[in-house]
Amino acid sequence: MDIAEFIEARIAEEEQRAQALGGGEWHAIDLCEEGIAILDGPDDGDPNAGFSYHPPRNGHTAQITANSPPATLLRCAGLRKVVERAGDIGHECGDPSASEAYELMILVPVATIWSSHPSFRSEWVE
Repeated sequence: MDIAEFIEARIAEEEQRAQALGGGEWHAIDLCEEGIAILDGPDDGDPNAGFSYHPPRNGHTAQITANSPPATLLRCAGLRKVVERAGDIGHECGDPSASEAYELMILVPVATIWSSHPSFRSEWVE
């Protein structure tokens, strides 16, 4: 597996997780000292919408809502464009060794997002 395939596989995993959670935005309701309630869907009064409770922590609300399924899918689409563009730049270069260098210059920072994944290869960052 090369670095581009590694990144594509991680993007696909994140997309699958986000799609499994549903397409709605998450809305966090800060209950101050009592914690945070997360509404996992549109805030439209639906009695079937799910809630979860989390103990209070600084920044918790913003972190949770920033990782809603739609936000995750947007990030995945953006990362996929970066990988695609890295390949385009490499091919436009014409020189195979320079092409690989350009690709790695763009892809290595993206791959490090998943550096704790078992398929991540440390030689990509050396």
